[in-house]
Amino acid sequence: MNTHRLLPLGAAALLAVAGHSLPIGTSRPPEHRTRLQLSIPPQSLATQACLATRIVHGIVAGLDTAVIDGGGVVTDLEVNVLDCIKGSAALGVKIRCAGGRHGDHQVDVPSAPRLQRGDEVVLFLTNSGQGETDGILGLQQGTLHVQRQGEAPTVHGPLAPAGETLTTFLDRVRSTLSAPPAVLAAPQQEGK
Repeated sequence: MNTHRLLPLGAAALLAVAGHSLPIGTSRPPEHRTRLQLSIPPQSLATQACLATRIVHGIVAGLDTAVIDGGGVVTDLEVNVLDCIKGSAALGVKIRCAGGRHGDHQVDVPSAPRLQRGDEVVLFLTNSGQGETDGILGLQQGTLHVQRQGEAPTVHGPLAPAGETLTTFLDRVRSTLSAPPAVLAAPQQEGK
């Protein structure tokens, strides 16, 4: 098994890396297996909301895997959009994530979210500007699962307190987006 490690790269890493790993395929072990370790520093809701080019609430409608140049495996997701909180989205978005299994090739990304058809999610997405396909910002940090048990649906993920309702979470995201951005002061240089 090959192992690759990327160290925290700050906001640039969050924008550049979109990941996902799914145990898709056959029951026999893959012939070519790679494990990709990504370390992304925890981000606040405000940071994630600011960095995301699009924030959507939707349902995973389709997924497919492919081997790309160099032997890497990607998982392509189609998400039917129920609500677009930031950016614009028609009825659906396409998302490409690093990792997955395709035939005898498998790439594991432990910090990537685990998604399957039918999952209801809130996703913080980023787009490199090279096409219509988005990535998930911050991997697991940018993925919240919606559970519909009880009176009101709840969201679960690193950006939501335990048991927060979907409505409360989406209101909090919209409030964060409507707040004036914080002014970041440049560090003072000594002697000037």
